[in-house]
Amino acid sequence: RVEGSTLFCPYILVDLVLFQSFIDDDIIENLITNPAKIGDNIELEFSLLKLQKLGFYYDTKSFIKKNRYEIPSTSIYINELNQYLKDSALYSNYNSIVNLIIELQNIAKHTYDVAEIKNVIIVREDKSLYMTLQYESDVVTSLNDQTCHQINNFIDVLKDSNFLDKKNIYLNEFIDFCHLTEDENRFLSLLKNFEVYINKSISTYNFYLRNFSYNKLKLEIDSKAIDFNQKLQAVINDSQTKLIAIPTAFVLVLSSIDYEKIDLAEAHEIFLRD
Repeated sequence: RVEGSTLFCPYILVDLVLFQSFIDDDIIENLITNPAKIGDNIELEFSLLKLQKLGFYYDTKSFIKKNRYEIPSTSIYINELNQYLKDSALYSNYNSIVNLIIELQNIAKHTYDVAEIKNVIIVREDKSLYMTLQYESDVVTSLNDQTCHQINNFIDVLKDSNFLDKKNIYLNEFIDFCHLTEDENRFLSLLKNFEVYINKSISTYNFYLRNFSYNKLKLEIDSKAIDFNQKLQAVINDSQTKLIAIPTAFVLVLSSIDYEKIDLAEAHEIFLRD
């Protein structure tokens, strides 16, 4: 049972060395008046705060409160789950939320802490967003696999510098969506309604792609049309030049004939020869 910050565990003493290590490491708060011996019934009084330093948490709530923004590098055991953190269904949800927070901090214009709660100000073009990055264990446990997958995909979009248009569209939609909620509840509302947000972003981006493809196609068609017109005009100009040149040559030939000295047949022969 737990009372305050103390975890009480009934224990039949079978290992004196282990029991002495609890005392030496100041993990238990028992007042030992008589020397302990094998077989003693002892209610061990563990300090929850000191157990947390060793990676033991009594429940999910206490773990999240202590580790909202950074995934521990050491093994964590949560007594409520009767599991190590990495073996639990909670881990993927928790991992997605922490990574999302890290990425939001990376893209934020300003970040600051108030009473150990992180806050960000995100600025995009003419838009800005203030957000308190606070969440509790109930939100973590309520996420489903699909939402976690969507959060992870969004993180990938934020990290990818090769598709800036997509990133900007998602961020603009992010700011607009979060503005629908009061400041202090924005992050919680985002997590609970992430599917609504991501679907809106996907739709906006797909519309952008369709419009972009149409404009690109129109530009290519216009370019081809201009090129065709230029070639057609060149052919017309060349044909006109040749059409003008033929009568001119004909006139020059006729003007060189002495009609008084040759008959019609000879004139025809001269014309063909020339």
